[in-house]
Amino acid sequence: MPRPEHEREAVEWYLFAMRDLKDAHTLADSDRSNPNAVWHAQQAAEKAIKSLLVLGQIPFKWTHDLEALRAALPDDYRLKTIPNDLSPLSQRGMESRCPGDYDLLEEVDVRQALSLAGEVIDLLKEEFDPQVLAGVDPATGEPYAD
Repeated sequence: MPRPEHEREAVEWYLFAMRDLKDAHTLADSDRSNPNAVWHAQQAAEKAIKSLLVLGQIPFKWTHDLEALRAALPDDYRLKTIPNDLSPLSQRGMESRCPGDYDLLEEVDVRQALSLAGEVIDLLKEEFDPQVLAGVDPATGEPYAD
């Protein structure tokens, strides 16, 4: 039996989230106040949440607002309420990518973004079905035929 499309797509979101977090750390390592590190941290958190929504076949609006996205998560997901507030990551992530009258990003903003994104990724790893990630049918325990 081939892997269901929603599982394939969820794994893609998951892998992109991991890559974005890695890129955020790489950028921050080279420049501790790099605004692109904040953007990639925000993207990691966004894609992590979207991976769980896709896996659960839960419809969501296309938005960069992390609080709005996680509101669609099932109540039993720890990521629904932890970290307590993702709005700074949403806000600073957008400010890092768009011109405007914003406070300059500083090292403390980058550290906060990396910390919040790291918490989201840690929770994603707890909540994402490891069998799906491994290409195994959760219902049968057998590998998919694709």
